[in-house]
Amino acid sequence: LKNKKMDHMKVRYNGFIASELPEGRFDQISGKEIDHYFVDNKLRMVDVLGQAESIYYSRESDTGAFIGANTISCGQMRVFLDSVGIKDIRFYKSPSPDGMLYPPHEIPVDQQKLPNLNWQITRKPKKDYFLNRKTISSYE
Repeated sequence: LKNKKMDHMKVRYNGFIASELPEGRFDQISGKEIDHYFVDNKLRMVDVLGQAESIYYSRESDTGAFIGANTISCGQMRVFLDSVGIKDIRFYKSPSPDGMLYPPHEIPVDQQKLPNLNWQITRKPKKDYFLNRKTISSYE
């Protein structure tokens, strides 16, 4: 915390990020470690370090129509965010990133969810929980 504002959060040991979409799908990112960087308490950048994987459901920017699912595996990735969502994603290492864009009706079942997806929205901590602590143990 800096000036009572979240500025950085580290998730170690099998980090996972998921965002629910209206159609029962989930944008997902996983990796050995995930570092989150905040500006004015807003998430602006995410570094995924080690065994980075992502499933992201792409949409047309003007209509919001579903394009398909991007799947990628790489050594590291960096995600840049703005006030409306993901602005840019960069993939690094591996020897080279391995990815695929599946059209909407051709997404294999095994490519729709990463293995560790376990959606438990009712257990999501409130922001105040994090802002009132200096160190958060992964064993709580």
